[in-house]
Amino acid sequence: MVRPARPSGRPHASTRTTVGLAVVVLVLTALMAIGVVALLGEGSPAAVVLGLVLAGMLATGLVAVVLVVGHRRRDRLEVVVGERSLTLPAPPGLPWINRVFATLATLLIVPPLLSLVQRDPVELPIFARATALIIGLLAVPAAVRAWRGRARYTSLTLTPDGLRVVGGRGSNTLDWEDVLGVRIVGARLRIADVDGSTAIDLGVRDLASDARLVADVVDLYRRRPALRPEIGAGALARWERGDLT
Repeated sequence: MVRPARPSGRPHASTRTTVGLAVVVLVLTALMAIGVVALLGEGSPAAVVLGLVLAGMLATGLVAVVLVVGHRRRDRLEVVVGERSLTLPAPPGLPWINRVFATLATLLIVPPLLSLVQRDPVELPIFARATALIIGLLAVPAAVRAWRGRARYTSLTLTPDGLRVVGGRGSNTLDWEDVLGVRIVGARLRIADVDGSTAIDLGVRDLASDARLVADVVDLYRRRPALRPEIGAGALARWERGDLT
């Protein structure tokens, strides 16, 4: 972790998106909690198991939101140093949260099978059984990827040649010569290419670092090609001094 001696001069990102996300999460949490209580009150084994699995998924999802939103970023750069690269990763803890959530999701297979085998007098609606079964089956490969370390988490990597972003939608690379500019718009960090389009678009909380400092770092190497060969362990001293202009 690097804490530059001089803070970024960029304004802080908008908090409107965070407030909106918090409201949506609270509403969904309330609705899911009502559903969980209703399932647990049914009394049938299948309904109880489904309620417990959903409760576990809900709790895990809330922990993930807290980790992402509550992670301390201001005036900090979380960096993974490579031989000729510097990677700005996602907030820590997300891989384990993903493993737990995906594993719980696979357990959604159990209630429909339990309902079929035991022939509960109070059966789950066929729509609920079908939905749980489909989601559970789809979660199996996701859980395998998560436990084998092959799941993708957002990261931005700087190399002497350019930028590479990795996210849920895949990866994208951009040569330094193609980087036109970087700016923070609302709650988004946007890096434009020479065509004027947004080549890299990240949420300000997608990474574990202060988005303002990330923008400063990218803009530094965009403007000063002579400094690009230092990207790697040699760049950390500059970052710590806050010499990002």
